[in-house]
Amino acid sequence: MRKLFKNILIFQSGEPTHFDKLHKPMRLVNLANSLIGKGHKVKVITSLFFHQEKKFRTVDQSCFYNNDQIEYNFIKSPGYKKNISITRIIDHFFLAYNLSKKLKKLKNIDLAIVGFPPIETSYVLARWCKKMKIPYIVDFKDLWPELFINNKNFFFKILIYPYYLLSSYLRNYVLMNSTHVSMISENFIQNISHKKKIVCYLTKKKTQNQIIHINKKIKDIFLNTKKKKIIFIGNFMEDAYDFAILNKIKKYIIGSKKFEFHFFGEGPSKIKFMKILNFENIFFHGRANSHEFDFILNKSSAVFLPIKNRFDYLRSVPNKVIDAIQYKLPIFTSLKGDTEKIINKYNIGYVYSNHEDLKYKLEKFFEYEFFIKISDNYNNKDIKSEFDHDLNYRKLLDKI
Repeated sequence: MRKLFKNILIFQSGEPTHFDKLHKPMRLVNLANSLIGKGHKVKVITSLFFHQEKKFRTVDQSCFYNNDQIEYNFIKSPGYKKNISITRIIDHFFLAYNLSKKLKKLKNIDLAIVGFPPIETSYVLARWCKKMKIPYIVDFKDLWPELFINNKNFFFKILIYPYYLLSSYLRNYVLMNSTHVSMISENFIQNISHKKKIVCYLTKKKTQNQIIHINKKIKDIFLNTKKKKIIFIGNFMEDAYDFAILNKIKKYIIGSKKFEFHFFGEGPSKIKFMKILNFENIFFHGRANSHEFDFILNKSSAVFLPIKNRFDYLRSVPNKVIDAIQYKLPIFTSLKGDTEKIINKYNIGYVYSNHEDLKYKLEKFFEYEFFIKISDNYNNKDIKSEFDHDLNYRKLLDKI
């Protein structure tokens, strides 16, 4: 007989927790909330190192949240400064070792949800689940180890090849022994049976933003309606985004009386982009908290996502695209693949091929007020159901 209420273990590394209140909730928080909403008990294991801020959390290593409904266990690791680096691999090995010690003390788990990557921790959990005869679902979010060696020089690839082979083996073990694999698009993982796949977009539940947590400068910018606001919220990384394309249409942007760009976030390439785009109608700001995130998206006219056509992005629908869809915002992006298919399917934005094409589509959008038409396209019932928060997480919950 199927157990109605279960004790569920979630391992996710690199995501905000319930204690990181000013950060946008991601899979860990949303999934834990959905599970306790269905009456399940949730244990969370995650890293004490906070990936988004590259610093260590100041919380107890064992603590509870929401009247003891969610038990948190934070495990130590050395940390790292760069997302793709040797130090991050070292961090993951320490994380996996400390996770294995934590699992020895864990009892009464009916199901595990394994966040992938890190590969090393996923393998430790998969082996533990197999030994304990516990079914597990893999929440597959990034194409490791391929992402680690992408665009690296020949000598680096030779040096790191043993790690690549080991990681590929570990990943195959994790996937093959799982009951299901959740992924962010249908084509994200191709060598896995269709029966195992659960396509679950990283949607977020829209909440009423608390005005007290919104910077006055941000309020003033977005309550001024003289110009339409095109926005970006995220980390500035040169290997992921091509903001420099705006420099090629500099005269057009400076002369615009209809729109302006506002970019929010931090990141290793921010200063470089700020120097390149140091002209009128382009504004850079700091990181937006979760309340500001809601406020900004609710008050914006479009989202600018100059995402490079990297192999992993082509096979996925990035979080920022999902955010734009949930807030019914037109999308300007250079990304093809699965993202382009969704944009064209529902006619909710523009995929540009070069700077001249971007300029043409901006002119078309604002001069002919196409933003009104695109807003109407979001009323399509198919897009509402495909990206509905509750329906997306129900796909996972139905497998539990």
